[in-house]
Amino acid sequence: MGGSAGKFDEEFLAQQRKRLLEMEAALLQTDGSKNTLAKTTLNYSNHRLGDIQRALQKIEDGTYGLSDESGELIPQSRLEAFPDALYTEREQEEQEDGK
Repeated sequence: MGGSAGKFDEEFLAQQRKRLLEMEAALLQTDGSKNTLAKTTLNYSNHRLGDIQRALQKIEDGTYGLSDESGELIPQSRLEAFPDALYTEREQEEQEDGK
C-alpha cells in the first residue's frame, strides 16, 4: 500500500470512492450524438472518465491523494472539491498553461 492510507481516514476514502463512482456513472450515461458540441463534450467526458477511473484505482492502490506527477500530497480540501484530482493545484495550472 502507498502513502495516502495514513493521510486520509477510511470514512473520507469511502466517501470519495462513492462520489467518484457516481461521477463515473453519470459520464457513462452521456449522449453519443454526432454534432460538434456533442463531440467536444464526449471528448471532455472521456478525458474526465479516465481521471475518475485513475482516482478510483489510486484508492485501491493506497496512493489516492498523491500527485501522479510529483508524488506530493494533494490537500484534502482540493480532493473534496475535485475528487478526481490527480495533481496538485500548481501542477494542474502548469499543465493547463502548457496547452
